[in-house]
Amino acid sequence: MRNSSLFSAIVILLAAPHLVLAAVGDGCAYAPAYWAENPDVWPVDQLDVGKVTRDKAELLALLDTRGNGPDLGQLMRETIAAKLNVANGAPAAIGPYITWADGLLLWGKIKGHTTITVVGDTSTINDVRRVLADYNAQGCAGAAGKAFEETTSLGGLKA
Repeated sequence: MRNSSLFSAIVILLAAPHLVLAAVGDGCAYAPAYWAENPDVWPVDQLDVGKVTRDKAELLALLDTRGNGPDLGQLMRETIAAKLNVANGAPAAIGPYITWADGLLLWGKIKGHTTITVVGDTSTINDVRRVLADYNAQGCAGAAGKAFEETTSLGGLKA
């Protein structure tokens, strides 16, 4: 029987075809502030966010950036944290929302750590951001991922 704590054997494909995250961590989900303050424990050194491959230095700068437009800065922070959490071994059920967030970030034309004001449906941006924030706040509770998967709802929005 294989040791279930060996997350490094699990490979998860998300969003972009070039994004492969190997789950290597403790299986916990953490908020953006945790990842910003603890770059030494990141399970990866780069991520595709908003359809752009970003290295750790750029991701850290984005995690430090607060909203600079209609909530795209916060969506960026929550998306980075969610991707780091999945790479850390947290439940991958959030995948469709991460894909949705990537599309919104691409649509919002975020480049580097500058955001451009979006003309459009900011309530959708906020709804997706809130789902990612809830996921990122689940911590290390054993059944948190299952509970998240069963209760996540955006009032009729589907990822």
